[in-house]
Amino acid sequence: MPGEEILDKALEFSKIQLKTLASNMDPYLSEMVSSSLEIPLVKRGDRLKAKLYFSIFEKESICNETLLSFAKLDFNMLLATHQEEARSLSKWWKDLNLTKSLPFTRDRLIEGYFWTLIVYFEPHYSRARLMMTKIFSLISILDDIYDVYGTVEELQLLTDVIESWQLENVRKLPQYMQNEFLALYNNFKEFENKLEQEQYSFRVHYLKEEKKKIAKAYFQEAIWANDGYVPKLNDYLGASLISFGYSYLVCASYIGMHDEISKEFFDWVIGMPQIIKSATFITRVVNDIASNEFEQKRKHVASAVQCYVMEYGCSNEEACKKLMEMGLLYKIMRCLSDVGDVVAYDKVRCFVGLCYAIVMAAMV
Repeated sequence: MPGEEILDKALEFSKIQLKTLASNMDPYLSEMVSSSLEIPLVKRGDRLKAKLYFSIFEKESICNETLLSFAKLDFNMLLATHQEEARSLSKWWKDLNLTKSLPFTRDRLIEGYFWTLIVYFEPHYSRARLMMTKIFSLISILDDIYDVYGTVEELQLLTDVIESWQLENVRKLPQYMQNEFLALYNNFKEFENKLEQEQYSFRVHYLKEEKKKIAKAYFQEAIWANDGYVPKLNDYLGASLISFGYSYLVCASYIGMHDEISKEFFDWVIGMPQIIKSATFITRVVNDIASNEFEQKRKHVASAVQCYVMEYGCSNEEACKKLMEMGLLYKIMRCLSDVGDVVAYDKVRCFVGLCYAIVMAAMV
């Protein structure tokens, strides 16, 4: 992170030494070092790391051919599962036909599925991946409606209909908004029906509540963008930490799990505990810094960078530096102590993995 001079120096020193030593290492070790220098392992998804390691392990003197064969078999079997999931999702997306009726929106289906693979790739999370990818794709469409297309008057109607969550109110909306709301409503209903057999349908209630929060935050940002208003940084963060969707996607990541997850846990998640608040802050800041120049070429709500510049009268570069200092990643790790006994590691890993996926996407 910016400002960590000792770590920056250690990193640079390590890179120089590893590059120097790589030529004298065993071939397999040299390849591992070169690969890590190009893209550090912490910035690779687990499945990509596994595929990379096959070619490296083959060159190792202690390579166990039987173990390697079983590892490749396991990898390919799971890959086939992922491919089948992607086909199923593509068919669902095609049948939904939203990108044709809403041509101004982004088609982010496969991007969303790739994110879910970073969060959890194991075969027993198949249903969770399918549900989360659908949720991601639909929230992306909603984001585009608020962000680039709807008028303030239309967006007020949409926000009210989402808040009511009553099917009969859909007739109040313009046709293009009806398509999106019906897709949301029908898919949420489908989730409830699938989960009801295991008495997990209560989970969808929490997702609806998060959906209502995010719609209100989208609407507030749409008003600011329409008025050309640059809010104070704290006011901006009050809306953008919700509109960013991290808390919503954290909730979504647990919806389809077969694990027993209590109502108390969902209450904890949607209550924006410190670990989620800190993770949201750092991902929001990183994303704003990375997309600031592009977003301001079109009519768009002011970013955290612009809000800081306007409030404190500094340059963009100084604002970026200060914002990154405010969101030092160690704050997230320190907040792990707040988790306590509420949730086990296999639950925490979902929103840690999601945070990682979002940060990596923003930094590409």
